[in-house]
Order: sequence, then C-alpha cells, then structure tokens
Amino acid sequence: MILRHGPGWVTSLAVLPDGRLASGGPDTTIKIWSQDGQLERLLNHGDRVQSLAALSDGRLASADSGGTIKLWPPDESADPVILRHGGSIWTMAVLNEQLASLGVDGTIKLWPKDGDGNPLTLRHGSPVWSVAVLPDGGLASGGRGWHDQDLAQR
Repeated sequence: MILRHGPGWVTSLAVLPDGRLASGGPDTTIKIWSQDGQLERLLNHGDRVQSLAALSDGRLASADSGGTIKLWPPDESADPVILRHGGSIWTMAVLNEQLASLGVDGTIKLWPKDGDGNPLTLRHGSPVWSVAVLPDGGLASGGRGWHDQDLAQR
C-alpha cells in the first residue's frame, strides 16, 4: 500500500496505539490514516511538522523547528495543548508515558504527562539529533558537536 501525504515530502511518521498511521510534512499538515489506508483526519499544525510522537493514551504530539509542540487529543473534542520547548526541535520520543522533546539547543525536555507545568530539562551538551528509548526505560541521545560525535545516556 502506498499513501501520498503530498505536497512535498514526509518529515515524520508515528503509529498511534490503535494502529493508525500519522504523517507530517513541510506543508504544515498532519494526516491520520486508517489501517486500510484511508485518510481519516487532517490536522493543521501551523508550521512545518518536524517530528511526531504517539502517546499511549491516544494523543499525538507534533513539533516544529520553531520549538512549538502541540498535544492533540485522541478525538476532536478540544484544541491541542501547546508546549514551548524554547528552541528548535529535531525529534521527540515517549519515555515512560512522558513526552521527551530533543532540541538543537542541546536540551532534552521531559514533559509532565498531562502537559501542564514545567518540564524536567536535561543537558546533552550539543545539538540533539536522534534518540532511542532503552529497555530499562532510559534515553540514549545522539548529537553532533562542533568537531565530534557524541552519545549520552540518561
């Protein structure tokens, strides 16, 4: 099956807990696809979608290069919750049911589960480009310093 997000390219994908696929792109849209490939829902993030992450409660998080995160409710019953990372976000992950946003500013922010309140901020030391959730529930973050590559585990 081939799904066409278009126009442009797909910058991020996430699989929701119910098996649906979410795609995001530079056209500012997020598309939610049914398991049989039908477009079910169209969301407008408002800026180029840099990263998507699916939370276990059915919410979808979308982030842009301006540092804005939107937590979309599982249905269209409310507006998204807006979070501000404070710098460009390259990627996100879900760690122990908490959203983690990773920034080009070298920070990793772990957000409260409900999105209300201040995040716990961890310092990577250089721009954070990738992340993996470890089997023990920790995070491994990868980045690139000015002269070398680094990897930090939290």
